Amino acid sequence: MAVKMEQLNKQLLLYSSYEHEKYKAFGLLIQSILEIAAERYTYSGIVQQRVKTPASFLEKCIRKPKSEPVYEFTDLCGGRLIVHRHTEVEQ
Repeated sequence: MAVKMEQLNKQLLLYSSYEHEKYKAFGLLIQSILEIAAERYTYSGIVQQRVKTPASFLEKCIRKPKSEPVYEFTDLCGGRLIVHRHTEVEQ
């Protein structure tokens, strides 16, 4: 599927002017939830969250064309809680 410049510009504008802000807010929510879980259930959990930048979004649109990438990509925001196993903590 060839990337059409007009469609690419439309998707980038939509992501950078509206969707990116929603994902940033959602990323902060994910971070807060994971921090609460880390405090309650882990010894020393590390919380990380990230939101795909508009530049990275554009690069992915070119690399993996979709008809509406703003709504089809599933990795625009993510979070994780990194924990160590009990044997790693003891060392």
